[in-house]
Amino acid sequence: MIEFTNKGIELEKNIFISKKQIRKESKENYETKLIESRLFLLSIFYDLILIREGKPCETSKSISNRINLIATYIQGVDIVENSIMEGQYTKASALIKQDYEILTRIIEVKNKKEKEGKTPNVNNLPEEFRKFYGYLNKISHPSNSSIIENFITKLDKDNFIGVTYIPTYNIKLVKAFYDLHLLIMYNIVFEKITLIIEMYGKQIITEMENRQIIHYLLYVKNNLITCGIIAELNEK
Repeated sequence: MIEFTNKGIELEKNIFISKKQIRKESKENYETKLIESRLFLLSIFYDLILIREGKPCETSKSISNRINLIATYIQGVDIVENSIMEGQYTKASALIKQDYEILTRIIEVKNKKEKEGKTPNVNNLPEEFRKFYGYLNKISHPSNSSIIENFITKLDKDNFIGVTYIPTYNIKLVKAFYDLHLLIMYNIVFEKITLIIEMYGKQIITEMENRQIIHYLLYVKNNLITCGIIAELNEK
């Protein structure tokens, strides 16, 4: 029995080794300042959590719903990054699609357009987001066999194309998905800042400036503009 179950351990070991190698290649070939920008965004998130933790504030159903949505996003943010950087591209597309929907619902709740029990309407997102959603939907849906096949095939040493059960590296998909990951994260950070101001009043902006939150957010924004992820004139 042990000899047989060791085969499963061997498969998982091979997948793990491949994922670690893919992460190494992904980090080497993706823009360093964008990987750094993600860390800055996470640090901004955490500082926004700490800024008035446990202090009395304005509250409402809209505020509570948005807090819950943002917390849901943050709890899974590492899973998204892992799937992108370690070659799990079909899984990544499904996770990014869910993050799109979380961002959509945050905006819907803020603008009082949400419909309880209904899927968030991506038409409520800024226009630059909508074009990606349909493609993500196709990738993440298991009924689209031709797209899935492109993600799990590999050219071997004899130039034979076949399905591989071990993740493979694709820098084009790394760039496409990581860019989207950053775009969503940047916008959710912006929504978090909007929420904090709504909860504590405009005077909280001074505290954000003193903690350099605004400074680092502008630094990230400049990186995203420079790398073509957001448009200079149309973005927040």
